[in-house]
Amino acid sequence: MSKLSSANGAATAATSHDTAGSTAHRWFTMLDQRAVSVGAERWRTQVVGIHEDGSDVWIQLQPLREQLRDLTIRVRPEMSVEDVLSAIETLIRDAARAGRQSV
Repeated sequence: MSKLSSANGAATAATSHDTAGSTAHRWFTMLDQRAVSVGAERWRTQVVGIHEDGSDVWIQLQPLREQLRDLTIRVRPEMSVEDVLSAIETLIRDAARAGRQSV
C-alpha cells in the first residue's frame, strides 16, 4: 500500500533508529538520493522520514523536483528494493498526470 500526501514544508531527513544495522537505516541508505526514472525524466528522492511498525516500514520520501508533495510508501518484509522503486515510480507518474489534468 502506498499513498501520496501533501508535505507541510521542508522536512529534514530522519530515521526512527540511529543504529547502522537497523531496518530503517538500511532502507534510508538504499533510497536516499536515489535516481528514479519516470518516462524520459529522472528524479532524485530524498528520504524525509522512516517509521518501523512491527514488521512493516513506512518510508516518507520527497522527489527533489517536486517540493510540494511527499510520498509515503508502506514496505512489507517480502518487498525488495526493486518493488519499492517501482512503487515510487508509479506514484510520481500518477502525481505528474494528476497535476497536468488539474491545470
